Amino acid sequence: MVDTQPPSANVQRLFFALMPPAGIAKAIAARGQTLALDGRVVETERLHLTLAFLGRIEAEACTQLCEKASRVQAPAFTLVLDRLGCFVRPGIVWLGPSVVPGPLLDLAAKLDKNTASAIEKGRYRPHVTIRRKAMAVEGRAIAPIEWPVSDFSLIASGESGRPGVYRELGRWPLGARSVGPRGL
Repeated sequence: MVDTQPPSANVQRLFFALMPPAGIAKAIAARGQTLALDGRVVETERLHLTLAFLGRIEAEACTQLCEKASRVQAPAFTLVLDRLGCFVRPGIVWLGPSVVPGPLLDLAAKLDKNTASAIEKGRYRPHVTIRRKAMAVEGRAIAPIEWPVSDFSLIASGESGRPGVYRELGRWPLGARSVGPRGL
């Protein structure tokens, strides 16, 4: 897809994401190194799981998005990255969960109606991109990486609505972890 709109200083390219803590990001990057993959490595500081891609958004709307995010109520949860997969056409290799936690889907749906629709249609595939411009790989199980998720972020990518450096515009905590029968 080609972006035909002219760049504007008042436009930001935004998305809601889970940003892994430094230790988890390093574990994800290290796992990618052990898998003998080709393609361009995604830098550790850019590793994330997109909850909702919002696209080019006017800067004034950012305040409204932050207010909306501050009202989201969702529990903390553990995300287990235990699958290697790829999106063949764009050349993306990723790590993702074999079982998607319900709280992750609920959080993504609360943040964006388009993501909610994609979830309903089975088109939302939560993942962390580890390589770009890569050859296709066969999806398979990998040794799991457990990621305790306790917050989510609003990220701006680049300047003037063009892709580039990530800047965190806001971060919001998730609620207490839900306790199952064994935890009572």
